[in-house]
Order: sequence, then structure tokens, then C-alpha cells
Amino acid sequence: MDPSNGVVQLITNVRNPRASAKAMWRPILLQPRRTPISHLRRRGHDATDDDKAVLPLRRLIGSRGYASSSDATNAAAAAAANIAAPRADSRRRRRPPAAKAKAKQHLYVVLNDRKDACEIHKLDIDGGGGGRLMMNAGDMASLKTLRRLPEPPLLRLQSPTVHPCSKFTTVGSSIVNMGEYFSDHYCGDWFREARGNTLVYDTKTAALTVVRHLPEGLLGVYDFVAAIAVGANRLYVLDEGTMDDYRGRIVGGMHCFRLTDDDDDGSRKKKERWSWWQPDESTRISWSDHPSRLPFDTITGQIEAYAVHPKGRTFFVSVRQVDDEGTFSYSVESGKWTRRGDWMLPFVGHGHYDGELGSWVGLHHSDDDGRLSACRVVSARQRRALPEVKVSKEKVFVQVPGWARVQAELVYMGGRSEYCLVEWLETEGSSDEEKCDECVLRLTKMRVVYDGDGELTVAAHRLSGCYKVSRSEKYRRHMAAFWM
Repeated sequence: MDPSNGVVQLITNVRNPRASAKAMWRPILLQPRRTPISHLRRRGHDATDDDKAVLPLRRLIGSRGYASSSDATNAAAAAAANIAAPRADSRRRRRPPAAKAKAKQHLYVVLNDRKDACEIHKLDIDGGGGGRLMMNAGDMASLKTLRRLPEPPLLRLQSPTVHPCSKFTTVGSSIVNMGEYFSDHYCGDWFREARGNTLVYDTKTAALTVVRHLPEGLLGVYDFVAAIAVGANRLYVLDEGTMDDYRGRIVGGMHCFRLTDDDDDGSRKKKERWSWWQPDESTRISWSDHPSRLPFDTITGQIEAYAVHPKGRTFFVSVRQVDDEGTFSYSVESGKWTRRGDWMLPFVGHGHYDGELGSWVGLHHSDDDGRLSACRVVSARQRRALPEVKVSKEKVFVQVPGWARVQAELVYMGGRSEYCLVEWLETEGSSDEEKCDECVLRLTKMRVVYDGDGELTVAAHRLSGCYKVSRSEKYRRHMAAFWM
């Protein structure tokens, strides 16, 4: 390189300082092993003497990148320095937000263990709270060792807000209570609509909503037959109290309790609200509306089992009547009932859909032995016979001399086919007409699988806790359990 050329170039561009600076630094930047590029990505190798030589020059020209005038020069310098070229999207990418931790779920137990009141208890059955009891599985002889449920309960509903014998169910994250407005000083001249209400307790927000309307067929506390949740915002309720206006006799019916957007106040912001709807229509029911007629008799017959198809558009109901039995399906899209056959679902009460097993699982219909039963999901459209039924060999009910089982609920916990069995036990010989303090609430966790031979098996089984509870002498026992 001729030094005079550099001098001439510098003098020529003296009127253009930027061009002069660019021309002055170009010979340096063209040196292949001294190219300081702070924003370029260096290939993975150990630092060499040539890499170290870049540092003094970086201090000299700063860290904003190339000062050369052409991309071709930059690429050549980068290739000579064995430095990887930057990507087009070389901006610092933001890390995706961390996945929101899944809310911990709990066991909710509803009891009428107090006079004129119902209580909702929230229990942590995995330990660390909720009145967990340390005891041996068969040690139920002494009630002195048992703790009571923690006080206060999550929610206590006192009469006359609800009838102590009214039943509870769930839909989505909410616990729902349906029953007449109760009072010891009942007046038959009261307007019937004013006596009915529906309570909705949201376990996520702790909000308690009162819907001042209840279909006439559900006004009696014992008229509630079955409640079937379809998705997170629909609850289909079957009753045995609906009257036939033409024949003047009770025929039973079905109602739909729905969560919908409501903009009746004219505001732009829609609000979600619960209300009773016709099952097969898009309008709210009025007090004179008739419920959906059922293809079976809920007065002389009994709904023994029900299950929801995993796609959420169909549910199945098995009914045993005096001279007939069979299973019906209801389409929430068409609003039509279909008789599926003369067979019965193999469980009693709610059959839980277990996605891990691809089956419905529940307590076996001959529930005195405490076995579980399962069957593959029935097609929602084709009229096929019930798939093969599997019954577990293991008995899950506790058997303790001197104790009698009053009620049992199998609760599906999700996960890897995990369940919780909730049992209400009383000492044998307890009178239904007297207050009983010798009652036990027993919680057992278990896991259900199909073994290598395709048989239903209880793979894991452990006691999660026992609690001492009471029963009021005024009303019959009632318990409900949910996992949310």
C-alpha cells in the first residue's frame, strides 16, 4: 500500500468529515483478523490470540458494529475472521411467559350434620391441611382418636335459606343447590314462585349467587332425581314433581340450568349469569312453561345410572321401571331422546369418564360389595349393545365389625385414573330418629388401571383420613362429594 494514496484521499475528503472518517478506518477494517463486530454471533470455539486482538479495537470504534460502507465488505471481513453472520431476526427474542401453574384441586364434601343447616367443607386429602388424621386403616373402634372436620366450614347455609335435606350437585367450578325456600312456619298461601331458589357457589371466586327462580317440578326437596353436567356451563336436572296440566297427575320432567352472556341492561359489557332454560330451546323459561317431557316414568321407575359422552353432546340414562328397564340417550344439539336398548349401565349413580382408560368408571350396581365397574364408551349415534363390562376383583369398601355404611361416593380426581372413595359410616343400631355423634367420614385414595389381561384392577389404595361427624335427629342423612 502506498502511503501517499491515503494522504491524497484524506485531503480530498476534508470537506466531508464523515467520508474522511470512513476512508481513514477502511484499511483497518479490511484486516481479516481484527474485525470487531459486537452484534455478530461467534461460532463455538475457544478464544485464540486473534480473538483477543479484537478487544483493543472494540474500545476504539465502539460496539455499534461495522463502520464500512458496504455489506459485501462486511461479509468478507466476517468470513475471514471465522465469525458467523447474524440472522435476519437477530433481535433479542423475548422468552415465552412461563406456563401458569395449575390451581390445586381439593375435595369438597357437603353434609347436613347440623340442625337446620348444610355445610360445605374443603379438604386437602394430599396432606398438609384439612384435618388430616393419622391412624391405622382398621382402627375405628375408638372415636376419641378422631378429629372433627375443621371449623369453620368453607360455607354454611342455614335454614330458611335452604332446606337441610336439599341436594347439591356441580357444574364447572360451581356447587349448585336446588330446593324450596324452607320455614318451620310454612304458609300454603304463599306464592309458589317466591318459595323456590337456586344457589350457586363458585369455588374459584368464592361468589355466592342466588337465582330467584326454580322450576315447579323441583320445588319439593325430594323431587330432585338426577343432575347431569354437560361441559362447564350446562346442568340438566331431572325431576319427579312435574304435573301434567291435562291429566292432572305427576309425570316428571327435565330442566336446563345454563350460564349465558346477559346484556339485558343495555350495557356493552356482557355479564354471565345463571338462569333456567328450556332444554331444547334458546329462550329462558317462564313460570308457566312446561319442562321437556321424558320418554320414561320417573315416578314408578328409578334412574339408576347416568354418564356423559366425552364429546359433551350426548348423555346416557339407565332407568329401571316396574316391568321394564333400559338405557336412553339425549342429544343436547337436537333435543331428542333415543332408546338405546334393554341393557343397563353397569354402575350406580354417576359413571365418570376416565380419559386414561377410555372408559366410564363407577361403583358397581350391586354396591353392597364395594367393587368398581367399567365399560368402554358407547357410541353417541349408533345403536349398539353395551360394550363388555369389567368388574374389579378388589373390594374398596371398608369392613369393620360394629359399623354400618350409610352412603358412599366415588369421586374422580383426574390425573392417572385417580379416585377418592368417600364413605359415611355409623355405629350399628343407630336410630334414625335420634341425634347420632358416632359417625365417621372416611376418605380413601386409589388408582384404577387395566392390567395385562385387560381386567379392571385397583392398583393403589391408601387411607387419606377419617373425621368424626354428627347427624341431626331431625333430618335424614345426606352427603355429597366433589373434586374441583
